[in-house]
Amino acid sequence: MDKREIYGELVKVYAENDVDLFRQLNNEFDLGLTSIEQIELIEDRPSFDLSMYYTNYNAQYIKNYTTSRFIINIEPLPKHILKEPELKIVSYSYMIYHVLTGLQANPKIDEVLSNVDLQFPNDFARDLLESKGFIEIYSDGSADITDYGYFRLSGVNWVGFYEKFLDYFDFDDFERYMQENDTGSVISNSLNYLDEHLKIAYDKKEFDRLHNVFSSKAMIYLNGEEFKKSLIEELKIFTLKLNPVYLDKIEYDSYNAIEFPNINNISELYDLAEVKSLKRILYKAWMDVELDEMLMTKKEAYGYLQRAFDGEMLDELSDEVANKYFK
Repeated sequence: MDKREIYGELVKVYAENDVDLFRQLNNEFDLGLTSIEQIELIEDRPSFDLSMYYTNYNAQYIKNYTTSRFIINIEPLPKHILKEPELKIVSYSYMIYHVLTGLQANPKIDEVLSNVDLQFPNDFARDLLESKGFIEIYSDGSADITDYGYFRLSGVNWVGFYEKFLDYFDFDDFERYMQENDTGSVISNSLNYLDEHLKIAYDKKEFDRLHNVFSSKAMIYLNGEEFKKSLIEELKIFTLKLNPVYLDKIEYDSYNAIEFPNINNISELYDLAEVKSLKRILYKAWMDVELDEMLMTKKEAYGYLQRAFDGEMLDELSDEVANKYFK
């Protein structure tokens, strides 16, 4: 096991407070650590690839949050102007994740800062990261991430997870949830977060929120190679779109009940999941969607799904559904 792998194991130890694994690594590699807390003080740690960290450790993150949001004034107004100054709210977690991740590929700090939408001056961000001990700056304009910087980077790796799987939802809201409802795993935390939104969607009868929950879950399960679960979520989208009872009536004119991305995803996941009966799993998804009413039967829905699989034009199928059930 090389240093990179050892550090990866130590991150896992710290995140999970795994005393047995700590003792095993400490003895096997003669690390000389006296407690798990010392892991964050290790010097000369090699950099590590967060994608490797996600894959091997189920996207665990270290439970070490700062006060993650702060308010700054971008353009101070002259004293004689009575209007309130414009305030920008910026995520501390967002800055740590994107700037430090960028520095792993490009040591030129100003170039990295210019490629990140921080919403405030680069000088401010650079000075803040240096003063907090996340980076060290050199005279040639390059920067190194410190040990503490790597430690904090692993603590906000959920930012990348959000951007890949949860961008339908408000970043600020998800950040708050990550701080207040720590489960130790960004995956389980995200699924719990989506379950909360699922309840809201049903209570408020919100079509878009239901769709976004199902879609995000489908992507998360697909990423974890849980193909059957991902398939069920896509079939929930199919069910919802065929029964848009929560959709605003104004949107019906431009609404397509059957769309290619959803049909394509169902087809691909059906092959990956290797389930025996598409009808049976559609019926399961159908029963899991708790709408107040259904505009068609699940048998009729399965008929439309089969016709889509058989290559019928989806826009024609959508028109047929609209004329038959939405009028």
